[in-house]
Amino acid sequence: FERYFPAGTYALNTKWAAYQFFTPAVGVSKESDQPAELESAVAAHPPPTTYATPTVTVAAPGYGAGLTEYDFGSSVDLWATGRMLRYPDDDWRAWRDTGYVATDADPLPSWSENALGTLSVNVGMIEFTTDAPVIVRMYNTVKISNWDWLNALDDLELWRERFDLNWCNAWLCAPNNDEHNLKSVVRSYEVFERYFPAGTHALDTDDAAYQFFKPADGTLPGTEQPAELKSALF
Repeated sequence: FERYFPAGTYALNTKWAAYQFFTPAVGVSKESDQPAELESAVAAHPPPTTYATPTVTVAAPGYGAGLTEYDFGSSVDLWATGRMLRYPDDDWRAWRDTGYVATDADPLPSWSENALGTLSVNVGMIEFTTDAPVIVRMYNTVKISNWDWLNALDDLELWRERFDLNWCNAWLCAPNNDEHNLKSVVRSYEVFERYFPAGTHALDTDDAAYQFFKPADGTLPGTEQPAELKSALF
């Protein structure tokens, strides 16, 4: 469908609908059909589409007195085979592991390998600061079986589901032999993605882990990113 709008402010209904905006063809009346080939409209305040590699600082608890967040046994690291996800156990009075991020038998997908990510889960809300726009990808660390995990995420509407990036992770999917649930309607493992501008932001670590990436050049904030992204710096 096509419609002409004069200058001004208007409303569009997005229920089951998407829209594009074009410059009317010169010499064509507003009542007439436009040619198929039209020049795109221009965004009023176009955001940058060439991005610097973000440097990210994560204020998250680690497991040893005196350790910084990037020391051995820390809460943030480049994800690779042998890295461990850990959580604090008050009853045990120690940090316990909830599984490896990757093993030789169950490696990370190429886009996740060696990307900066959190390793502490179930430590409540944490803050991260980035000096440039950053893409954050979120992974569940418990099985999604009754939607409790999804319903507990208050700002889930701000995240994009990346069904195409789901993989059988080494901390939960592979040990449970759940490969068949990766692409099913009732699936147990999810990847979500969100764009954050430069600044300080909060992330909920309750049963969730995160990785940080540089936005792809040529993309706009909120646009679905390519799978392969460069890791953020720390």
